[in-house]
Amino acid sequence: MSASNLLRSCHCCGLVQTLPSQTGPQVIVCHRCRSRLESGNSPGDNSLTAALALAALLIYIPAISMPFLRIERLGHVTENTLVGGTISMLLRGEWFVGLIVLTFSVIVPPTKLAALLVLSTRATWLQHHHRAVTYRLVEQLGRWGMLDVLFVAVVISFVKLGGIIEFGALPGVIVFGSFVLLSLVASCVFNPHCLWSVSGPSSVVGNQTSQSNLMGTGVPPVTNQPPATVPHPPTPPPDPPSIPVADLRPRRRSGWVWLLPSIAGVVAIVISIQVWSGRGRLIHISFAEGYSIKPNDVLRYHGIVAGSVEKVVLSDDLRSIDVHVRLSPEADQLARQGTRFWIVRPKLDLTGIGGLETVVGAKYLTALPAPPESPVETRFVGLEDQPLEDVREAGGLEIVLHATEAFGLRAGTPVLYRQLRVGGVISVGLASDGSAVEARAYIRSEFRHLIRDNTRFWNANGVRLTGGLTGFSMHVGSIETLLHAGVAFAVPPKPGELAKVGHRFTVHDKPEEEWLTWKPALHLGSLPQKLPATRPVVLQWSETSFLRTRERRKNGWVLPVADGWLGPADLLTAPANAHAGTTMLVIDGQNTPLEPAPRSGGDGLAILPASGSGHAPATITRRRPESPEDLLLNIDGTREPQFLSASRLTPQAGVWLVDPSLPLDLSWHGAVAVAAKDGAVVGLLLTDGKSLRVALLNE
Repeated sequence: MSASNLLRSCHCCGLVQTLPSQTGPQVIVCHRCRSRLESGNSPGDNSLTAALALAALLIYIPAISMPFLRIERLGHVTENTLVGGTISMLLRGEWFVGLIVLTFSVIVPPTKLAALLVLSTRATWLQHHHRAVTYRLVEQLGRWGMLDVLFVAVVISFVKLGGIIEFGALPGVIVFGSFVLLSLVASCVFNPHCLWSVSGPSSVVGNQTSQSNLMGTGVPPVTNQPPATVPHPPTPPPDPPSIPVADLRPRRRSGWVWLLPSIAGVVAIVISIQVWSGRGRLIHISFAEGYSIKPNDVLRYHGIVAGSVEKVVLSDDLRSIDVHVRLSPEADQLARQGTRFWIVRPKLDLTGIGGLETVVGAKYLTALPAPPESPVETRFVGLEDQPLEDVREAGGLEIVLHATEAFGLRAGTPVLYRQLRVGGVISVGLASDGSAVEARAYIRSEFRHLIRDNTRFWNANGVRLTGGLTGFSMHVGSIETLLHAGVAFAVPPKPGELAKVGHRFTVHDKPEEEWLTWKPALHLGSLPQKLPATRPVVLQWSETSFLRTRERRKNGWVLPVADGWLGPADLLTAPANAHAGTTMLVIDGQNTPLEPAPRSGGDGLAILPASGSGHAPATITRRRPESPEDLLLNIDGTREPQFLSASRLTPQAGVWLVDPSLPLDLSWHGAVAVAAKDGAVVGLLLTDGKSLRVALLNE
């Protein structure tokens, strides 16, 4: 029977119709429901299925190799790929779950897609029997494809009820979900009827099938066998009912579907590049002891995850542990020369308790970063113990202490100022000639201004007895010095020059009584970038006293401002008892006239209009404070500013009276008073030779 006489039954509406002979690129559709029919000799068209299957296979590799799931259990964090997690479960002996995930997530999906790809490209690649077996295999695998997903979802839902284990999805889940979606769409658009639409024996099968579909419809089957001989003349068959002819419509080109694998390939390459470039830097840290650190433990900095341990191995000489840590991209700054790493673990010490979160949870690494300008480094030697809290702050001062004996000195011994810890001992050892004990101490940055070249250090053992014939007294230090030794120091009333790094001091066995009474006023914080400097001023005049003419003079300081010279009123105004024409004002070595008369700049302050080239006003910010503040007193800029605490100031009628017990220099008459918090000029320091006060500026 020719192709034009082949009959087909529509799989949608069941209408039997004749297939016309095709001419040109046309598609045969049902006469009733317009569904597509396949002729007996037309090649199958599953190009969309093939394209989707190929696209899914292209993203399969990144889908199973990207981080898939994050599991946190009592501080233990695990991030694995699909393949890595499956292998881990098998290695831990979880055979049931591991085999389910391995079979239905790793093996079955690509096998099913590969079979669909073979069935959708060329049917001639397989024989009829093998083609049928492959198709049945695809159908059976499709029924079990979601078993692993259902199983894992049920397990996670039950585990989350306890709140002990937390799960988090990683980018691999999105890629794997795209792979599953492409697989489902490929299975849905696959047309199994195209498997048998080939020339040859299948046409006969299709012809017989089509004729068998006519049984019971009143349409006689078409057969290629000659009619059998019968003894009686044959009875003419009844007229067959009218059989409609299927329609034709133009065939659309489906070449666009092959863009899907191209797009999937590009996406797979881009994702792989992004994952590879976003992995972060790999560093190696060597430790003498591992303290049970293991892969997937984390590196934390300021309480957040900054990396994870990829591998822990023994060194080649078996003397240390080499820990491979993959830093997060945002924590790349930790890979600098000088960064210190250590393993956080439970610690019980005389100085305190730490690392308690690692008693139940996992141990982890942490770091003390190096300065940002340090060169990049990938190999480090880890610390066996966490560094002192004192040295974790950059900008401190390291000094050397000499003592005749160690008297309990060790790493961690506190350095105290007025019973307050301002630093600690880093290390203790013998001097190079063995004649003394040397201890390296670190002073925190906010207290380094206390260390002067005339600072005195002594052994603070926690208990000190003093007494005589009239009685005894006992001084008990802090609990820290009671448990182990400490080093205390005092600063003289007139502090010396600031000590530099490496300055050496002697540690005395006990303090002298005078040291315990020293109470210098020192600024502990950072100084403003630039303090305004004053100029020296001398006021000379002649006066008559007790029938004698005497030459008098006053010295002090004035501040150049935009309005003129700001200073004490008694320096910028001619004295009332001065002889006419004898008053002379010298500012910064130049004679300055007292005309025009100065105007008031505040209580006890005056502003003298400036004239001449010697006046260069300083750039300052003025303000009038409402209550006493911490101040910095400055004069010519060559001497160290003096700190004046707000607690030593008493407000009274527009001025602040200075505590008379402070050993301030009375020669600083007119020194500028600058607020320590913002560097604004608030007044000037005035003295009458006996007391000191800060005169505030006008509004």
